[in-house]
Amino acid sequence: MKKILVVDDDRGVRLSFCEVLKGEGFLPIEASNGKEAIELFKKETPLAVLLDLKMPGMDGLEVLQELKKIDPDIPIIIVTAFSDIETAVICIKIGAYGKGFSSLCCVLEKQQQPYREPI
Repeated sequence: MKKILVVDDDRGVRLSFCEVLKGEGFLPIEASNGKEAIELFKKETPLAVLLDLKMPGMDGLEVLQELKKIDPDIPIIIVTAFSDIETAVICIKIGAYGKGFSSLCCVLEKQQQPYREPI
């Protein structure tokens, strides 16, 4: 089953995303903080990550940097109620996607398509 790591300190937000992902045939894996997210990422090797930016302790930007060190190609979608242009630019430069769930759908669609060599 295709695993998606959902990282948010707000339990309600995690549950909402998890319900939608289950309905789409994915296996959501929940992390409530940055440290837990990194541990689960290493253990579960998800297809993609939904990541909140504002979390206590290790924030989403730090988690993004650590996950990209482990797997530079992993799609990470930033989902947050709090952001500014400067933070958005930093996240995109590190390799994150924006626009929340609509980005996730596009990324997952690409991840599921078989790779084809260019002609």
